[in-house]
Amino acid sequence: EAQAPKEIPNIFTPNDDGVNDYFELESTSELTLMVFSRNGGVVYQVEAKHIKWDGKDERGNELADGVYFFVLKDPAKTYNTEKGFLYISRISVK
Repeated sequence: EAQAPKEIPNIFTPNDDGVNDYFELESTSELTLMVFSRNGGVVYQVEAKHIKWDGKDERGNELADGVYFFVLKDPAKTYNTEKGFLYISRISVK
């Protein structure tokens, strides 16, 4: 039986407080995630069945807090959308 598509998280807080530190996606087939800055440059790209992104670019630099655009190739239709926005916030709410 097919499961209903999952929601893609739209915010994560990679501040090492142990809560919501990763943008995480998982599927039965290979996912391709591309994340773009506001000016349209690719800041992160990965292909995997299990994606666990820590908010750093491909050189290991922390990306600035703010809104990023993503495109997801999801052949198994695990998620309910293939593009949208996500927000990185490192402000701790403790």
